[in-house]
Amino acid sequence: MIDRNARNQAANLVEGYWAGKISNDDLDDAWPNSKDRGVVAVFGFMWTLYDDLKTHFVHQEDVDNVKLNCIVKNCVEFLRSDDEYTWPHSAVIYGNVRYSRWAVIVSLGLLGWCNRLAAARERRYWNEMHAHGDVEAWPFTVKRVR
Repeated sequence: MIDRNARNQAANLVEGYWAGKISNDDLDDAWPNSKDRGVVAVFGFMWTLYDDLKTHFVHQEDVDNVKLNCIVKNCVEFLRSDDEYTWPHSAVIYGNVRYSRWAVIVSLGLLGWCNRLAAARERRYWNEMHAHGDVEAWPFTVKRVR
Protein backbone atom coordinates (compact mmCIF):
# COMPACT_ATOMS: atom_id res chain seq x y z
CA MET A 1 0.00 0.00 0.00
CA ILE A 2 1.41 3.36 -1.05
CA ASP A 3 0.50 6.31 1.16
CA ARG A 4 1.41 9.16 -1.21
CA ASN A 5 0.79 11.97 1.29
CA ALA A 6 2.89 10.29 3.99
CA ARG A 7 5.67 9.51 1.50
CA ASN A 8 5.81 13.10 0.26
CA GLN A 9 5.90 14.42 3.81
CA ALA A 10 8.58 11.90 4.81
CA ALA A 11 10.72 12.69 1.75
CA ASN A 12 10.56 16.41 2.56
CA LEU A 13 11.54 15.71 6.17
CA VAL A 14 14.51 13.55 5.16
CA GLU A 15 15.71 16.23 2.74
CA GLY A 16 15.26 18.94 5.37
CA TYR A 17 17.16 17.01 8.03
CA TRP A 18 19.96 16.02 5.64
CA ALA A 19 20.33 19.65 4.48
CA GLY A 20 20.57 20.84 8.10
CA LYS A 21 17.32 22.81 7.92
CA ILE A 22 15.51 20.86 10.64
CA SER A 23 16.66 19.11 13.81
CA ASN A 24 16.34 15.45 14.73
CA ASP A 25 13.43 16.36 17.00
CA ASP A 26 11.67 18.16 14.14
CA LEU A 27 12.13 15.07 11.97
CA ASP A 28 10.88 12.75 14.69
CA ASP A 29 7.91 14.90 15.72
CA ALA A 30 6.68 15.55 12.18
CA TRP A 31 7.20 12.03 10.80
CA PRO A 32 3.88 10.83 9.38
CA ASN A 33 2.03 8.01 11.05
CA SER A 34 1.45 5.59 8.20
CA LYS A 35 0.98 1.91 7.47
CA ASP A 36 3.05 2.26 4.29
CA ARG A 37 5.94 -0.16 4.93
CA GLY A 38 8.32 2.09 2.99
CA VAL A 39 7.59 5.07 5.24
CA VAL A 40 8.07 2.90 8.33
CA ALA A 41 11.31 1.36 7.01
CA VAL A 42 12.88 4.69 6.04
CA PHE A 43 12.01 6.10 9.46
CA GLY A 44 13.74 3.13 11.08
CA PHE A 45 16.85 3.87 9.06
CA MET A 46 16.76 7.62 9.76
CA TRP A 47 16.38 6.92 13.46
CA THR A 48 19.82 5.25 13.41
CA LEU A 49 21.39 8.52 12.22
CA TYR A 50 20.62 10.67 15.23
CA ASP A 51 20.69 10.78 19.00
CA ASP A 52 17.14 10.80 20.28
CA LEU A 53 18.22 11.91 23.75
CA LYS A 54 19.16 15.44 22.70
CA THR A 55 18.20 17.94 20.03
CA HIS A 56 20.76 18.40 17.25
CA PHE A 57 21.14 18.84 13.52
CA VAL A 58 22.66 16.34 11.10
CA HIS A 59 26.25 15.40 11.92
CA GLN A 60 28.73 16.71 9.36
CA GLU A 61 30.63 13.41 9.32
CA ASP A 62 27.40 11.70 8.22
CA VAL A 63 26.86 14.23 5.41
CA ASP A 64 30.49 13.71 4.31
CA ASN A 65 30.06 9.91 4.19
CA VAL A 66 29.64 8.98 0.50
CA LYS A 67 27.93 5.64 1.18
CA LEU A 68 25.52 7.17 3.67
CA ASN A 69 24.71 9.98 1.23
CA CYS A 70 23.81 7.36 -1.37
CA ILE A 71 21.49 5.56 1.05
CA VAL A 72 19.76 8.80 2.06
CA LYS A 73 19.37 9.77 -1.61
CA ASN A 74 17.86 6.31 -2.28
CA CYS A 75 15.46 6.83 0.63
CA VAL A 76 14.22 10.14 -0.76
CA GLU A 77 13.96 8.73 -4.28
CA PHE A 78 12.10 5.67 -2.96
CA LEU A 79 9.67 7.81 -0.98
CA ARG A 80 8.97 9.85 -4.11
CA SER A 81 8.35 6.66 -6.12
CA ASP A 82 5.29 4.45 -6.28
CA ASP A 83 7.33 1.31 -5.60
CA GLU A 84 6.07 -1.03 -2.89
CA TYR A 85 8.47 -1.80 -0.04
CA THR A 86 9.06 -5.50 -0.53
CA TRP A 87 12.04 -6.22 1.72
CA PRO A 88 11.43 -8.84 4.42
CA HIS A 89 12.77 -6.46 7.09
CA SER A 90 13.39 -2.79 7.69
CA ALA A 91 16.91 -1.38 7.80
CA VAL A 92 17.16 -1.98 11.55
CA ILE A 93 17.87 -5.29 13.27
CA TYR A 94 15.61 -5.07 16.32
CA GLY A 95 16.51 -6.90 19.52
CA ASN A 96 20.16 -7.19 18.57
CA VAL A 97 21.74 -5.98 21.81
CA ARG A 98 25.22 -7.31 22.49
CA TYR A 99 26.65 -7.39 26.00
CA SER A 100 30.27 -6.62 26.87
CA ARG A 101 32.67 -9.28 28.12
CA TRP A 102 32.57 -7.93 31.69
CA ALA A 103 28.74 -8.09 31.73
CA VAL A 104 28.86 -11.69 30.49
CA ILE A 105 31.34 -12.61 33.26
CA VAL A 106 29.32 -10.85 35.97
CA SER A 107 26.17 -12.65 34.81
CA LEU A 108 27.98 -15.99 35.16
CA GLY A 109 27.76 -16.48 31.42
CA LEU A 110 24.00 -15.99 31.07
CA LEU A 111 24.40 -12.88 28.93
CA GLY A 112 26.73 -14.86 26.65
CA TRP A 113 23.67 -16.87 25.67
CA CYS A 114 21.91 -13.58 24.77
CA ASN A 115 24.91 -12.59 22.64
CA ARG A 116 24.73 -15.90 20.76
CA LEU A 117 21.01 -15.37 20.10
CA ALA A 118 21.70 -11.82 18.87
CA ALA A 119 24.45 -13.09 16.54
CA ALA A 120 22.11 -15.76 15.15
CA ARG A 121 19.35 -13.16 14.69
CA GLU A 122 21.77 -10.92 12.78
CA ARG A 123 22.94 -13.79 10.53
CA ARG A 124 19.31 -14.71 9.76
CA TYR A 125 18.47 -11.05 9.04
CA TRP A 126 21.34 -10.66 6.55
CA ASN A 127 20.70 -14.03 4.90
CA GLU A 128 17.06 -13.08 4.31
CA MET A 129 17.96 -9.58 3.08
CA HIS A 130 20.64 -10.85 0.67
CA ALA A 131 18.26 -13.52 -0.63
CA HIS A 132 15.67 -10.85 -1.40
CA GLY A 133 17.67 -8.31 -3.39
CA ASP A 134 20.73 -6.10 -3.69
CA VAL A 135 21.18 -4.70 -0.18
CA GLU A 136 23.31 -1.88 -1.60
CA ALA A 137 20.18 -0.65 -3.41
CA TRP A 138 18.01 -0.52 -0.26
CA PRO A 139 15.18 0.55 0.01
CA PHE A 140 14.89 -0.38 -3.68
CA THR A 141 15.58 -4.03 -4.50
CA VAL A 142 17.89 -3.31 -7.44
CA LYS A 143 20.28 -0.43 -8.06
CA ARG A 144 18.94 2.47 -10.06
CA VAL A 145 20.86 3.76 -13.06
CA ARG A 146 21.62 7.41 -12.41
